[in-house]
Amino acid sequence: MTEYPDAQNESNEPQQFNWRLHLPKLKVAGWMIVAVSLVYCFYSLGHYRSNKLTQALQSALEQAQTENTALATEAQEARAQAALLELQYAEDAPHGATQQIMALVKERLENGVSPDRVAFLVAMARNDPDCEQATDNRRFLIQTPLTKGANSAVSFSNDTITVTGQGLPSRDGNNNLQAWFDPTQNVEILFTVIGGQAHQREGKLPLHYSMATGDTEHRFTIKTGQNRGFVVVTEQRCSFP
Repeated sequence: MTEYPDAQNESNEPQQFNWRLHLPKLKVAGWMIVAVSLVYCFYSLGHYRSNKLTQALQSALEQAQTENTALATEAQEARAQAALLELQYAEDAPHGATQQIMALVKERLENGVSPDRVAFLVAMARNDPDCEQATDNRRFLIQTPLTKGANSAVSFSNDTITVTGQGLPSRDGNNNLQAWFDPTQNVEILFTVIGGQAHQREGKLPLHYSMATGDTEHRFTIKTGQNRGFVVVTEQRCSFP
């Protein structure tokens, strides 16, 4: 049997790693390692920032909830306080006739009437004044934009009080304006005291109005007259106060 010593020597020698042959694969592996490392770094950084942002948002949310709870509590307390004040005002504030009287007293004081005078008049007021039995009845023509002139005023108490009035004109079935006033609409009655002081009363007839001059209270009633366009004014004089 023939031996081949050279072939045997080649098989027994260790084979050397060929870098050139595996270099492309090593480059790819290296780039993959770098890429994975970068991805991991970016992921870790993003996860860290995300956790920080989540914590910040959670903290802001908790703070907002705390503030909202505090505001809700304050609002509830304010509503309760307002309800209490409203209840106290409803119990203490004047109502009805008392409120009207207080408004009149305030008006007189603001117009310069002394507090002592107002207090005296209030103290002297009574439900059963001494009134004259006889009354004075007079009529006049309510003025409209279509009627101006005669019979437009009447006077009472020795011509010391003059009464005039204005109203809206009536309309016929064809909606045409008439010269006389419409008694179903509001009228404006003016009481003028000698010297120029005027008192106005407005509303639908009949109207009632009281005023005082000196030691006399004048009670007026104004109602629709029998003749078209006229009103009748009745005066009763009572002691004052």
